[in-house]
Amino acid sequence: MPEEEIPRRGKSSPKKQRKGIIFRFEHLGGFTKWMITWLGAVASLIAALVGATYLIAPDLKPRDKLGAALDRIGIEQSVDHAAYERKMSDADSSSPVQGPSPHGIEVLVHASLYGYSDRFYSVEITLLEAESLKEINADLSTCEVRSPKANEDGVTWRCWTSSPPPGTAYIVRAEIFDDGQYEGPKDEGPSDNLLLDFLDSPKFTALPPA
Repeated sequence: MPEEEIPRRGKSSPKKQRKGIIFRFEHLGGFTKWMITWLGAVASLIAALVGATYLIAPDLKPRDKLGAALDRIGIEQSVDHAAYERKMSDADSSSPVQGPSPHGIEVLVHASLYGYSDRFYSVEITLLEAESLKEINADLSTCEVRSPKANEDGVTWRCWTSSPPPGTAYIVRAEIFDDGQYEGPKDEGPSDNLLLDFLDSPKFTALPPA
């Protein structure tokens, strides 16, 4: 008498197992592809909205580069302070000077500023002895305060300082500082009175008054 075959429970045939694995893989792959497509569409939409916002309000765009670099310095000797003041005020340079005017040096300093159009900057100049690099005391030294008109701008400061004794060999050191004053409510950039850069001039020899 033949023995009855007892079906095995709890196990499926290898063929059914393969079909189940393939179905689950294909189902998971399709879902993953759908998620990637959906996330890509959302990212593209966000990028388009951000780009449109920056076109409407360019000041909201994050700044790609922040920095300041002094790159040129030039001087003119035997310039009295009254002449410097007339240049700064755009007054008539032919107007007579009332009383004696201190003898000094006019200094032009150029800087390239990046990403700081909402701030003001000041330049300070110092005279140093050419050999010892000791500071030469100046009775009067002044520079204008400027602000760039764009996030990448070249700005020139006009400064004046009293001259050292004739025959003194000296260099001019220019330093640029962030003044920390805002034209708007933004709060970016370095802290107040932070030295951003400095530049030393070639050696000069002080001239007597013209």
